[in-house]
Amino acid sequence: MTVSATLEECGVPVDGCAIGTAEITDPVGSSTALGMTEVAHGRFQVSTIAVLGGVYPVRVVARGVTLSGTPFTREQTLTGVALHGGDEPLPTTPAQGHSELCCLVRNLTEQDSVLRYLKEQGIDPDGVRKKRSPAAAGASRAQPRHAM
Repeated sequence: MTVSATLEECGVPVDGCAIGTAEITDPVGSSTALGMTEVAHGRFQVSTIAVLGGVYPVRVVARGVTLSGTPFTREQTLTGVALHGGDEPLPTTPAQGHSELCCLVRNLTEQDSVLRYLKEQGIDPDGVRKKRSPAAAGASRAQPRHAM
């Protein structure tokens, strides 16, 4: 999980006049304070591993001095979410059997209001519901062969 924050004075990112801390609370209530690194003008960042899935409240605190030398403290509360497997790439092939989209279409086309809407739009609900196997779909797109 990466926490980023930008510190500005009058709309201009400040540079080198503050320190940042991220107080991260995990889903079971344990808190950890981590120092944030200024990675660009006024842009602070810290990364950590979210071991548990769930909601992570984050309190970001910046302490420093303004351009005129006045001390300040600013804070903002953010929310992070960690999902099991969230750092893995999304699947690129559909699951075996019925996909979620097929189930959604089937369920929607069983509702009277959706059927009326489809008919009003000139869409044949039976055509929407037809399931075609990959072999049949490929066969319908195949180009005819010509004898020589």
